[in-house]
Amino acid sequence: MRLHHLAPPALTLLIGCSPGPVAQDEASGTEVTGDESGTSTPTGGGETDATGGTGEPPVLDTYGFANGCFSLRSGDKYLAASADAKAFAFAADKAGAARFFMKAADLGTYLLYDHDRGYLVAKDGPLQRLTKLDSDVTLIDDSYVSGAEWTLETSAIDWAQYQLRNRRNDLLLGADALAAEGLPVTFEAAADCQPHPELTLDATGMVKRTKFDDGDLYGIVDAHSHILSNYAFGGGGLFHGGPFHRLGVEHALPDCSISHGELGRKDFFGYTFDASGADAADLSSLLPDLLAGELSKDNHATAGYPEFTDWPNGPGARPIRRNTICGCSGPTSPACDWWSSTRRPTRSSATS
Repeated sequence: MRLHHLAPPALTLLIGCSPGPVAQDEASGTEVTGDESGTSTPTGGGETDATGGTGEPPVLDTYGFANGCFSLRSGDKYLAASADAKAFAFAADKAGAARFFMKAADLGTYLLYDHDRGYLVAKDGPLQRLTKLDSDVTLIDDSYVSGAEWTLETSAIDWAQYQLRNRRNDLLLGADALAAEGLPVTFEAAADCQPHPELTLDATGMVKRTKFDDGDLYGIVDAHSHILSNYAFGGGGLFHGGPFHRLGVEHALPDCSISHGELGRKDFFGYTFDASGADAADLSSLLPDLLAGELSKDNHATAGYPEFTDWPNGPGARPIRRNTICGCSGPTSPACDWWSSTRRPTRSSATS
């Protein structure tokens, strides 16, 4: 069988926004459809018990909310920010409800980002509203799990509704705090949400599928791509930035002073190879700086998303440094836009 599509491995599969999520439970043949309020409810086959259920909770769609705009309702109360904008609780009518942009952190797991740029967060119990998140990157702690990530599940109380499980604590969303038994929640479609920060594609035009007369495919392939070089080649200090982060671009490509110090003065690797190249590096000349723990002169600006004043290649900056710039961690990082200039059209007759 011929491959119908060839694409660079750096391309990210985007989950589209669906105002009425639809899913199919392959095991039971139960189709899940969305009504006008944004509620997902099961319909369709399967043997039913005396209560009209199948005996097992249906698998509601948890993927179709990505990039959508919703308010959360439990009973007749809506989730809303407190008067001081520091907490959330189910205590408002529809007019006072928070409107959340659903930013996917993983399949079926979301950041809930409200219309005033606040996150629904639970660290130790109470529902908090935070405008800035900590992460494993900002804290330099690989074990850290954010309390801003919520996984959607079928409610154990009402199978036609959802419950939200906090990834950090493995507890469920309650009225104003985490709970062992979660509130059944309905997602109601809303409008005028604040989009979550994200990189722009900066690309225009129509994608066209092309084949040669003999059936071979025409396309672009990058056969050697260090997408996750932030985890290798000295990652965690030599390279800064990642092609993806569960909490978004602000944590994938933040200010690189985290790794390289103020004005890049702790970036010995980048400074040495930028100045001398790999074959002529003179580490002995840096001995005093190494003993001091930082360079004696400014190396580079460190601002990441959204400024990018020096890296990847700010206006009037020196040419892109392929291996040592702060954010060169993979072809989906804008710091590695050298990648786009190295791609070449290929003709492939690969089969599988």
